[in-house]
Amino acid sequence: MADASGLVRVSVAIWIITAGLATAANAASFPVATNPAITEIGGGVIFSGTSCLAGFVSGTNIAAQKISASGDREGVPIVIGSNPGFPPAAAFVAAATNALVAWSDRAVVTGVSAFGRICSAQNGAIGPAFPLLTSAAGHGFQEVKTAASDGTNFFVVWKDTSSEAWYGQGVGGNGTLTGTKIALFSQADDAALRFGKTNYLVAWQTEDGNGNTHTYCRTISPTGALGNTTQISVTGSSDHNPVAVGFDGTNYLVVWNCTSGENELALYGRFVSQAGFPVGSELVLSVERAVFPTVAFDGPNYLIVWSHQLPFPEHSLRARFFDTQGNPIGPVFSPCQPTSGSAPLFALNGLAYDGKRFLLIATHGDFILDGEGNITGFAGGDVYGTFLPKSTTPPVFTNITVRNGLLQGQFSLVPGVTYTIELSTNLPDWTPAGLLSSDATNILTIVDEQPCAENPRLFYRAVMGNRVPPHFDLSFIHFANGGRFEAGYSPVVQFPVEVGSYCVMLGVANDSVFPDPKSVFFTGPAGSSLVNAAAVPANSRVSTHWAQYQSPTVSTTSGAPGGTWTVNYKGKEVTFDKPDPQTRPHTVVPFPTVTINNGLIQSVSWVYKDATNGTTLPNAPSWVETVFVQVDSFLGGRVYNSPELDPNITSHVLTESINWSEVSSVCMAYDDSLGNHYVIAFSKQ
Repeated sequence: MADASGLVRVSVAIWIITAGLATAANAASFPVATNPAITEIGGGVIFSGTSCLAGFVSGTNIAAQKISASGDREGVPIVIGSNPGFPPAAAFVAAATNALVAWSDRAVVTGVSAFGRICSAQNGAIGPAFPLLTSAAGHGFQEVKTAASDGTNFFVVWKDTSSEAWYGQGVGGNGTLTGTKIALFSQADDAALRFGKTNYLVAWQTEDGNGNTHTYCRTISPTGALGNTTQISVTGSSDHNPVAVGFDGTNYLVVWNCTSGENELALYGRFVSQAGFPVGSELVLSVERAVFPTVAFDGPNYLIVWSHQLPFPEHSLRARFFDTQGNPIGPVFSPCQPTSGSAPLFALNGLAYDGKRFLLIATHGDFILDGEGNITGFAGGDVYGTFLPKSTTPPVFTNITVRNGLLQGQFSLVPGVTYTIELSTNLPDWTPAGLLSSDATNILTIVDEQPCAENPRLFYRAVMGNRVPPHFDLSFIHFANGGRFEAGYSPVVQFPVEVGSYCVMLGVANDSVFPDPKSVFFTGPAGSSLVNAAAVPANSRVSTHWAQYQSPTVSTTSGAPGGTWTVNYKGKEVTFDKPDPQTRPHTVVPFPTVTINNGLIQSVSWVYKDATNGTTLPNAPSWVETVFVQVDSFLGGRVYNSPELDPNITSHVLTESINWSEVSSVCMAYDDSLGNHYVIAFSKQ
C-alpha cells in the first residue's frame, strides 16, 4: 500500500517509487493526421513489411498515411474514397502482400454504394475503385461495417440500411469479387469479423425479443459456407455498442459491452472455438465504463484497448493484457496520453501487432451530444499513433548505484504487465520479495531499504507474472456516535460513548486477479450476525496489487466478537483466529474543536476524553497508534481524509478548502494496537 510519501512497499526490504517520480513516461505519440482545419477520425491499421498505412477519414475523404517503422509520416496522405459519413462506413484490412480499403459513398442515392480499392502499405500505391456487389437491385444503401483477410483474399460485411439485413462479399487479392453476396443475419446492431486458421468468425449484437441485447456468432468459410448461429453471451444487456474479435491461434476471443444491474457499459468477453462454439464461461473483462473495444494478439497474450468514460469530457483510453484463458496478467494501464491539449477518444479497429510490437492509432477529440445524451457529431478530430511493446518484452535493471548505503536504480518494464521481484544470496535459490507493475510509466525507480552493509551479497531478478502468494489481513472497524455540533465549533457529547456498530475489513495483497466484492463472503463466530454475507461494493476498493473488502455493517453495542472468522475468497475458505478486540476498553473519544476562517475549515484540534465519563485524559491512551481527521459533506460524502497522524499530535491543519456550511459530520478515527479501527462521528446540524 502507498504511504503518505508516495512509496509502495513491495517487501520487507524493497520499496518502489512509482510513476510520478520516474524519469521516462509511456511511449510517446506521433502525429498521423493533425490538420486543424479538418475533422479527422482514425479508421484502421494496415501492416506490410517495415511500414504501415494508418487509415482515417479526413473531412469528406477516406485517406491513408504511410508511417515508417520509427513513427514518421512518409509522403502525403493518399486519398482513397469519399463521403463515408459519420460514423464512417469504412474498413481497412491487410493481407500478406497487399491490403483492402472498403467504404460506402453516402453521396450515392441509388445503385451500388459500397466500393473497394487494393492498396500497398509498402509503397503507397492504390488500385482502381471497384463496386463491392454486381448489382444493387433489391437493396437500399449498402453500409460497410467490417472486413477481414485470410492472408490472400478478403471478406467484407455490409448492411442494407433499408431491409436491416446483413451480407458478406468475398474479394480476391487482385480486387475481383469472388462468388456472390451471402446473406449473414438480420436486425443486428453491431458486428466484427476476424479470420482464424480455416474460417472467418463474424460476431454481432441484436435484441432477443425480450428487451435484452445478446451477442451471437457464426463461422464463414473462405468459400462462403456458413456455420450455425450461436449465442455466446449469457448476461443480457440493455444497450449495444461495437464489438471486437481476436484470434490466438486456437480460439477466437469476442469482446462486447454489457449493461446489466450495477454495471453500466462493462466489458464482457468469451472464447469461441474455430468451429464457432463457446469455450469456457462468459468473462467479465472490466466493470468500468468501457466502450469501443479493439483487440490484438502478440503470441502469448491479448491486448485489449477501450475507451473509458465516454461520452463524458474526462474520457481517455485504457488497456489491459489478458492471457488465453481470459486472466489479466497485470493492471489496467493508459496506452497513450493527451496530445496538444486533446484527449484520446477511441481507437476502434486501430490496434495491430506486427510480430514485434503493437501499433495503436487513436482519434483525439470530443463527441457532440444532443439534449438526451445521444452522439450527434464530432468536435476537434486529430489522429495520433503510439507503438507499444509486446507483453513478453524482457524487463531491464538500469542505472544501479549505491547511495547513502542503499542500493537503488531503475527498472524498465512493460506497462500493464506484473513482475515478481526475487532475491538470492547464491543464485540457485530465489525467494519472491514482492510484485511490480505500472499503469502508466515504463520506468520505475527502486530503492532497497536494507543497507548494503547488512547483506553485501544479494542478487535481484524480475520474473514476469505473479509468484507471490496472496497475503490476507482481517480487521474490525467500530463505529460510535460521538455527539453533535450545535451552535459552536465544539460538539455536545453525551457520555458514556459506546460503539453502536461494526464491520469487518479483509485486506488482500499480491494477488494477480482480485474478485468482484459481491463474490467475497464473510462468516463470523456466534454472535457476529454475519453468515455468508457478501462484501459491500460501495465500501470496498480494488487497486493494482491490493484490495480491501468490507462486510455489511452490524448494529451492536458490544462490537465485533473474537473467535474464528472465515472468508470465502475466490471460492476458497480463508480462516482467521481473531483475539477479543476489547471494544469497550479500547474506545476513547478524541474530542474535536474546529477552527473556521472565512467560512472554511482551517484546522481541527482535539483532546482525549474517557468514553465512560468524559474525563479529559492527559495523553493519548497507550494502545492508540495512529489518528485520522475525516470530514463528510452533504454534497458528496467523504470530502477529506487526513494522513496518518501521531497520537501525541493534537491538531491538524487541513490541506484542502472545505466550507463549514456544507459539512455534515466530522469524524475522529484511530487505529489501536490490536490492528483494529475506530470511527467516532460528530454530526452537524
